[in-house]
Order: sequence, then structure tokens, then C-alpha cells
Amino acid sequence: MSVYSEIYKSRLSQIDALKSKGELSALRIASQIESGSFSDECIQQNRSLKEMVLSRKLVGFPFDGVLVPEKEISMDVGINVHRVQVAGLVKKYLPQGTKRIVELGSGFGVNLLWLWHLGGDPAMKYCGFEYDEYGNRCLDALAGLVDKDAFSSCRFDYNEPDFSMLLDDVPTAVITVHSIEQIKFVDVNLINKIKSIPGFKRCIHIEPVGFQMDEGRDNDNLINYHNEAWSTLRNGYNRNLVNILTGMQKGGELQINRMQKHIGGMHVGNSSSLVVWEI
Repeated sequence: MSVYSEIYKSRLSQIDALKSKGELSALRIASQIESGSFSDECIQQNRSLKEMVLSRKLVGFPFDGVLVPEKEISMDVGINVHRVQVAGLVKKYLPQGTKRIVELGSGFGVNLLWLWHLGGDPAMKYCGFEYDEYGNRCLDALAGLVDKDAFSSCRFDYNEPDFSMLLDDVPTAVITVHSIEQIKFVDVNLINKIKSIPGFKRCIHIEPVGFQMDEGRDNDNLINYHNEAWSTLRNGYNRNLVNILTGMQKGGELQINRMQKHIGGMHVGNSSSLVVWEI
């Protein structure tokens, strides 16, 4: 069980309910569930959501490195914009010939589903690695509406990373989307385990680590300020992913292809940044 178990348990019930009403599109189901989680009623009942809405109106939300004031793109719309952006970036940076994509901390599988529906290779294997049982069950339930042979789920613990079930030596990309954020301090062992996956080619991180990309604290960058405060003071989010990767690059253990701050995200504090690396 995880802190998200009740959320994913509820979403599994929602999936079953929508399927029983004749809804047969996995993406329509996932989108309805996520948009509904940002309804006015949900926001009024959740302090964190209220804070996010207020910050979007007063400060703006990050998009392609700049702050955009909220006008019509409210959070129930913004979550779908975010998913499209993530899928597009993953497609952009997938190595040519990738045959397997592994998402670590895949939640209920929504990123993999968006990638599939927005033109991901139908011959590719989409593997969701998630700690929570109900998150994996959600992906299994939704994958059955798409292509159950293309999707798979597996229990995964960032603190004890195990990829022994990935036996086939096929070109593989690994992605993380706001999941490493939950690991306050990443260990070099995790990166080495990723590197050891048979056929590994590239890793794509979309995580709230933009504030880590500067030497020291950049008080002139408003997004950095909010991103650091949200990650370190408000939450116990990751503080060292960029440092670990740059250190390993200096040691010749990997190559960072791209780092770009504040490409998107639902609100300024949890701003998404991009890091792409390979060996």
C-alpha cells in the first residue's frame, strides 16, 4: 500500500463504473477521471488544490520556460494539456528504433496511454512500473481497452529497484514523470540499475528539478523561487537528481543530452523540467 492507494482504488472503481456504462475508450475514461479530480467541488474540499488554483491566478503556470497567467486554461483543462505535452516530449526524445518503454512510478498508466494514443509505435511494448497495487490494476483495466498485449504492469520500488523481469535485450527507453520527485535523495544505485536494463538506450526525466539546474539560488527567477520552495519547504521532494546525473557525467558514466528548465506543469511550484541522458 502507498499514500496513493485510496486515490487509485477510487479510480479503479471509476474505471469499472464507466466501462459498465459502455465507455470503451481508455483515453476518454482516463481523461474524464483526471479532469473530474480538478472540478470545482474537488478543489473546494482540498487545501493543496486551492493553493494551486490561487498560484495559477496570481503568479501563472509554467509553459515552455515562461509563466503564463491563467485565463481560460483552468486546471481541469490544464491536466490534459500537461499529458499531451509529456507525450509529445517523450516521442521527441525517444531513440529511433525503440521497442520497449518503461515508465517508473507510472501511477495508473495515464502517461503511457496518452503516448499510445498520440502516435506511439503500436509495435512497442509499454511497461508501467508502479509501487501501488491499485495503480497497476488501473493500468491493466485500461490496457484491456487498447491492446493488452502491448501493455504490462509490474510492482516497482524506487528504494529497491529491480528490473530482473526485463529479460529481452531490445532497444529500451526509460521515462519518469513527476515520480522521482517523491524520492528526496536519489542514490547512484538507481541510475546504475537503469543503465543495466537489457537494451537500455536513453532515460527521459520530466520532473520538478529546475531549481537544481542553477549554481546556487537564482533569486531573479520567479519560477525557480517557487519551485524550490514547493519542493524543499512545502514538500520533501527530490533535491539531488541533477547533481547525481551531472556528477556521473563528469565521471564518464553517462552523457546528458538535454536539460531544460520549467517546460510545463500544473502550477509554478511543481514546475516540470526536462533531463535526457544516455550511456
